[in-house]
Amino acid sequence: MFAYNFNEETGKYIGSEKMQPDPLEPGRWLQPANSTLVVPPPFDPQRQTCRWTGTAWEIETIVEPEKPADPQPTAAELLQLQILQLKMQLAEDDYKIIKCAEYQAAGVDLPYNIAELHAGREAIRAEINQLQEQQAAENADE
Repeated sequence: MFAYNFNEETGKYIGSEKMQPDPLEPGRWLQPANSTLVVPPPFDPQRQTCRWTGTAWEIETIVEPEKPADPQPTAAELLQLQILQLKMQLAEDDYKIIKCAEYQAAGVDLPYNIAELHAGREAIRAEINQLQEQQAAENADE
């Protein structure tokens, strides 16, 4: 004989278990707490729950919560992203500057055109400075 267990607080079906015979009264069975002898109806645990109401089992459809929309970045966040991307460009070229310094110290021809490299990095720095000034002005307005 089987008992069908449910959660004490929610009534949700937990599972079944074989009941044990009562050692004091032959022919009787020990029923676990928070269980019933009523067989729950078939249900899909991926899409439904089965809940004991106290007198019968109820099948309830699981409602998936709506996924919140991805938040759009603010203008300030986009500005900060621009600044970080430019700083990453500078960091990516740092090794070229180090190589040039090594080659110059060794008296060897430079592996990169230092004038072009310097001009490109200065342009990036100028753009970073401009964006940071814009950022400071926007922060002052708030």
